[in-house]
Amino acid sequence: MLAPIGGKIIEAGLVNERVGWEITISTDFSKDGQQVYVDLVHTNGLVQGLSVGQRISRGQPIAILTKTWDKNSPTPDLFLDIGIRNGPKGANPQLSNWRPYSYFSFFEFINDDLQQLPPNTYWLRPVCDGNPISRENRLRFPAPTKTP
Repeated sequence: MLAPIGGKIIEAGLVNERVGWEITISTDFSKDGQQVYVDLVHTNGLVQGLSVGQRISRGQPIAILTKTWDKNSPTPDLFLDIGIRNGPKGANPQLSNWRPYSYFSFFEFINDDLQQLPPNTYWLRPVCDGNPISRENRLRFPAPTKTP
């Protein structure tokens, strides 16, 4: 897998046998005055020669992808979760450290790149029509409100 953005590798480790490795890049960008990070989840680790603390360039090999971690995946293909955030990590609503408002949609940033790929080289999971977020977490982290 090639790095989607340049920056410094600040974290890389095996989450567990179900999730696989997670790699975090501290980018050279900020959004709303806060540092932007990219999290790559469901990998098999860093490519040989890379380690935490090293800088990488966009397009440089960064992660190994050799197996599907999600046993419930609707396809047997390899997949990768990419999260872009400018706040605390916590993308999974099933976990107690869930922080939904740290993350923002990255499709607007990669849309041009996706259109250049050959057909059938990537797959976007459908958007859930319901609310997959547990009621407990919805109450604990209510949507931010705008002040006049």
